[in-house]
Amino acid sequence: MKSSKDNRRNRARARETGRIHFRIFVGVGILVVIAVMVGLLLSSDPNRSRQQPTNTSQTSTASSPQGPGLINPNTPVDLAEIEKQLTPRKAVMREWLEAAENVANQTKDQQAQSIVKLLKDNTVVCMPTEQEGNGGVRFLEAAKSPVWLGFVVIMTGEQMPGPHWQNIASNKGFGANFFAESRTIVVRDHAPTSPIWKGIILLHEGNHAGTAIFAPYNQKDPMLFSMDERDSHEFENRLLSALGGKPYELLLNREVERMKLLILSKGDEIGSLFVGRTDYNSDLDKIFGPAQSQFEKDYRQTHVWLHAVFTMLDRECKQGDIEMIKAKFLHDRYEESGILPSQ
Repeated sequence: MKSSKDNRRNRARARETGRIHFRIFVGVGILVVIAVMVGLLLSSDPNRSRQQPTNTSQTSTASSPQGPGLINPNTPVDLAEIEKQLTPRKAVMREWLEAAENVANQTKDQQAQSIVKLLKDNTVVCMPTEQEGNGGVRFLEAAKSPVWLGFVVIMTGEQMPGPHWQNIASNKGFGANFFAESRTIVVRDHAPTSPIWKGIILLHEGNHAGTAIFAPYNQKDPMLFSMDERDSHEFENRLLSALGGKPYELLLNREVERMKLLILSKGDEIGSLFVGRTDYNSDLDKIFGPAQSQFEKDYRQTHVWLHAVFTMLDRECKQGDIEMIKAKFLHDRYEESGILPSQ
């Protein structure tokens, strides 16, 4: 009797073991099929700018597939040259990250703290390279996670490869920008900026990066692009208010009142007409400290003006969807400046 029960138990165990082995076999088979399909897709896609970078510093020859932002596998890697390019760029990246973290800590803003974590956990140092004439990047270190984010540093006096990077480097109004198509944040190390505004700039661009990674949308749609910009400016406005305190609030109120009275004096309604900025530099020097360059003066003046426009709409606009009016306001400004994405 006991022997019969033991036999049944042994047969049951054998069947269960067989099922487990079958599941493992099927699982491995599925993984192999997926790997083959991914390999075929990568080998046929000429626009692989979002492929995860490999660690080029661990081997003397590149083993990554050729593609935008990656190293040609047939080209030997000069480890000394990689280190030479990586070290100063990493120092610049660390400076920007520390500035952003300081702003997040000062304001205690949860969104800012989340962005800092995203940046610290996932940024990969990159450098500009010409790839198919469209401004590729070369990774100088391994990805920290599957959610990698390229951090491109344009160094002072660096020779730019191709028209894409030449245009960025020569643009005096450029400090930092996020490029969704290559999932990279690009900064210049030769645009002197005070730490507080360097932190604000990087958090603004980091917010765009977080949206592109976790809530992607059609970046070539001008209105969606403008709505994303609106959201990043709303976030930045909150940081400015927290950092500037009462003095900043007084400046903002004064500018809102100036614009409102000027619009009403023309017989227009708030939300149907917008007026340009005035000079806030002396006030901003007292609130945030002296600007370190003309770039910083222009940047902060423009962004404070945008904050005043948004605040005026929130307080005084009596018609329409205020959030869409803000997005349309930015859309029209970007269209005038020629920086809307091309469809």
